[in-house]
Amino acid sequence: MKNQAQRHQEIFLQNLDDYIEAHLSDSNLDIEHLLRFVGMSRTNLHCKLKQASGMSATEYVRQRRLQKAAHLLQVNQNWCVRAVAIEVGFNNLGYFTKRFKERYGCCPGAWREMALEEEG
Repeated sequence: MKNQAQRHQEIFLQNLDDYIEAHLSDSNLDIEHLLRFVGMSRTNLHCKLKQASGMSATEYVRQRRLQKAAHLLQVNQNWCVRAVAIEVGFNNLGYFTKRFKERYGCCPGAWREMALEEEG
C-alpha cells in the first residue's frame, strides 16, 4: 500500500504532466512557467522533482516532449519530422534530432520505421 508521501508525489507529477501536455507546443515553456504553475521556488521545485522523478525540471520537460514526439511519429505517419518537432516545442530540427537520438538510440525517421515494422 502506498504511503501518503508517495501519493503526493504521484499527484504532483500528474498535475505537472497535465500542465506540460497542455503547453507542450510552446517552445518557450521553461522552468519559469513551471515555477509559476506550481507556486514554489526554483530550489523546492528542483528538489521535489528530483526526488519524484530523478530528473531536473529541464530534463523532465525534455523527456515529456520526446515521449510525445515518439508517439506522434508513430500515429501521424503523414507528418514530417519537422512538424512533429515543432508540435512538441522544438524549433531547431538539429537539436530535436540530437536529443531524440540520445533518448531512443536512433534518429526520428528511423524510429518511425522501426515502430511501423513492429506494428505490421
